[in-house]
Amino acid sequence: MPPLLKTSYPCELAPHGGSLQLVVVIHGLFSSPLKLRALQTEVEKVLPDADLLMPRFPLLSNHSPIKFAEDLVLAIDEAMETRAKKNGVYDKIILVGHSIGAVIVRKAYLFAMGQAQDRTQLLDFEKRPWVDRVERLILLGGVNRGWSFRKKPPDMPWWKYFSFCLAISATKFMRIARCIHAMQRGTPFIANLRIQWLNLIRSGIEPAPTIQLLGTIDDIVSQQDNIDVESGAQFKYLPLIKTGHGDIINFSGPLGEMRKAIFLTALLTEVRKLHGSALTDLKADKTIEHFVFVVHGIRDMGTWTRLVAKQIEGAAPPRQVRTTTASYGYFPMLDFLLLSERQKNVRWFVDEYTEALAKYPNARMSFIGHSNGTYLLASALKLYPACTFHRVVFAGSVVPRNFDWDRFIPDRVSAIRNYVATRDWVVGIFPRFFEYFERPSKQPDLGSAGFRGFTTNSGQRYEARFVKGGHGAALDPSNFRAIARFILDGEEEPIPEKITANKQSAVIGVLSNLAFVVWAFLAAVILFALYAVVFWVHFPAPVWARVLVFIFLLIAILKNV
Repeated sequence: MPPLLKTSYPCELAPHGGSLQLVVVIHGLFSSPLKLRALQTEVEKVLPDADLLMPRFPLLSNHSPIKFAEDLVLAIDEAMETRAKKNGVYDKIILVGHSIGAVIVRKAYLFAMGQAQDRTQLLDFEKRPWVDRVERLILLGGVNRGWSFRKKPPDMPWWKYFSFCLAISATKFMRIARCIHAMQRGTPFIANLRIQWLNLIRSGIEPAPTIQLLGTIDDIVSQQDNIDVESGAQFKYLPLIKTGHGDIINFSGPLGEMRKAIFLTALLTEVRKLHGSALTDLKADKTIEHFVFVVHGIRDMGTWTRLVAKQIEGAAPPRQVRTTTASYGYFPMLDFLLLSERQKNVRWFVDEYTEALAKYPNARMSFIGHSNGTYLLASALKLYPACTFHRVVFAGSVVPRNFDWDRFIPDRVSAIRNYVATRDWVVGIFPRFFEYFERPSKQPDLGSAGFRGFTTNSGQRYEARFVKGGHGAALDPSNFRAIARFILDGEEEPIPEKITANKQSAVIGVLSNLAFVVWAFLAAVILFALYAVVFWVHFPAPVWARVLVFIFLLIAILKNV
């Protein structure tokens, strides 16, 4: 019986021969070290002097995958200490992971490299000495972009697709198996991993060579989820014909012999001699020094964004600045009021950010946002600690005025310029309502910084008070030059005279202070309208049908305002 390490989860360290190498193997979902015995046997045959480290993680639990990655780092730490007690060190380390185990392997490697912005207190931020001994990572059907069942994977049968969708909905409703949900595409765990990998490359450090074995008929995960076009552009991909997601670790039969041979090729062949398929044509442009996101808000298709982007690129030296006005589409009021819908756009934005990091590896990232666009940036800073930005401009901000900019400036944001409008009743009343629910332990998701300004020193340093007008006041064409100069050079130009003001609207100020009264009034109006439809309007329908008609009408209105 191999000895167990003193880690949070069961972890076997099996010594072999001279213990010259360490091979770490992480199982996938619905699997365990026992189901990897065939793989373990082959490793023992071809590497007789390699110790095997095989943790068992409860991947269907509510535990965080970050904890698993941290525990893997600590397990390797302990394995190194155990080897040192025998007056020796491992010549090389090989990390192997199957399915979501491959994602945990990558995360642990990043933590060991010091890319640990989203770690817990269990792990420090220091680079591990052993990480330079990692010779390669081998990913067996690694879900590198996270999993997603919004669309059926091409090779998945319909019955299996519906079964998985039902299981996902049920586990989410029952609040179980949160570890799996944390590995969904676009979630903080996955997105931070991808960004950290790119940040490692951007810092001038080449990650250990990474080899991915891909089944050509993956019946669980789509190729888009398996292949990380951005952070995995330098991977070597080895295809396995007639192989599904779970079959990659099945070495029995004629096809099993083929899989075993390719796995051993990935394990033993000198990396520079490996000829993997090139599955991405992503080409980096290292001449770009500055990349700027210009993002619109709710009920807005972003016409102004193209004008601001043109101003920025026109004011910048050629071939050094790029902008994007990519859109998440029309975003109505109803969706804005739903946290789940707002977060979908945050995940979209972080995907755009990751793609920009890969395309422009030498560029600083800046941001200009209006209304809901400001929410995307603030939420990305809170949930995705690997994200960093150079300069930021907010207009019509729906971010809480107590947003802790002191926490992010200057480490993750160089500077923020927030334009405060005089008559922005949209922000002053509606997002303002959420600030009434602020608690010491939890900050509200939305707020009134676009009308009331920020409260922290870092948030106020470049704040522009006041812009004459309503929700889009700062987006007057006369102000585009000032926005561009701040983004490009950090210049704090005054608000143009035609839209500058010395004070705000007293009426809207009062309504903002009484936002809860306005919301209560609107609720009363809706209830009164419901009462009228149910009891006053005469048409042949039961009460429950009238209530449904009213709800559908209300949803239709909110979906179009």
